[in-house]
Amino acid sequence: MIFSMPLKRAEMNEGTSLVGVRECLITPEALFGVFTHAVSAYPFEMCGVLLRKGTVMPITEYRRMDNRESGMGAMKSFSIDSLHFFRSEREWANEGLEVAGFCHSHPDARSVTSSSDIAAMVPGMQYMIVSVSAEGINEVSVWQKESADGETVRIPVKLTGGFPDYV
Repeated sequence: MIFSMPLKRAEMNEGTSLVGVRECLITPEALFGVFTHAVSAYPFEMCGVLLRKGTVMPITEYRRMDNRESGMGAMKSFSIDSLHFFRSEREWANEGLEVAGFCHSHPDARSVTSSSDIAAMVPGMQYMIVSVSAEGINEVSVWQKESADGETVRIPVKLTGGFPDYV
């Protein structure tokens, strides 16, 4: 994974960090958005942003981002245009949404963190990794780092609310 955006979460407002949160609460609609993106992007890595309303969990929305990698590189890594992300983040803020984390897929591989995934992690953000193959979604995991030099831990994913009609 190549993560080409300058994230400085030390500049975040009071109360916005997810440090200490030990589960990923997500609505079925947001998770469905992640899954449909992963399946449609296969065999390439997809990437996107997990959003919440203000500083309150759960994750309520998933927004796709373009993978700037191309060709064979896009099968094993992704990068997000930092200027596009910056502009999108401002739009999301105007909608009352805040970034809770990021998501990408691992085509034909397990949903575990790679060394480049860990190196790019911002403490307090949640990182969803989706294992996808030609058959569909294989597994999903969410990871978090508590501090810059801290351990990366897998946290449970919990659906909130009821199931939508399409499940």
